[in-house]
Amino acid sequence: RSTLFPYTTLFRSLQRIYDLSALMAWGMVLAIGMAAFLLVEPVFGPAYAASLPMILILLAGLPFFYLYYAWGSMLTIRGWFWFAPAVAGLGALVNVVLNLLLIPAYGGRGAAVATLIAYFVAGIGGSLLFAKLRLSAVNMVRSLDPLGSSRRLWRVWKDEGK
Repeated sequence: RSTLFPYTTLFRSLQRIYDLSALMAWGMVLAIGMAAFLLVEPVFGPAYAASLPMILILLAGLPFFYLYYAWGSMLTIRGWFWFAPAVAGLGALVNVVLNLLLIPAYGGRGAAVATLIAYFVAGIGGSLLFAKLRLSAVNMVRSLDPLGSSRRLWRVWKDEGK
C-alpha cells in the first residue's frame, strides 16, 4: 500500500461503498443502454432515433452520479454537511457555462457532454478541491474499474464468510 495516503478502516469501508455504487451504475448503464438501442426507435419512432447518441453520452455520466451520492455518506460521517450542496452547485454552474458554450455548436449532444462533465465535477472533482478529500477522489477513480471493484468486493465477501 502507498504511504502517501493513510488507508484507514474508514477509507477501506468507503472503497467498498464506492465499488458497489460504481458496479450498480455500470449495471444500469448496460441495462438502459441496451434498452435504448432496442426500444427508442420502435417505441417512439424514427424521429427519436437521433436521441440515441445523447442517451449514451448521458449514460456515461451515471457512474459519477452514483459516486456523488456514495461520497455524500463520507461527508455526513465527517460532519461536512455543507460541502455536498456546495459541490452540487459548482457542478450546476459548470453545466450552465458549458451549455452556453456547447449547445450552439453541437446542439443536444453538446448539452449531454456538458452534463457528463458536470457530473464528473460534482462526483469526483469536488474531492480534488481539498487535500483532506483527495483520497476519496483516488478511491472513486479506482472504483470506476468494474473488474477491480468486483475483485475487491469478492475478497470482502469471501473473507466475511470465514
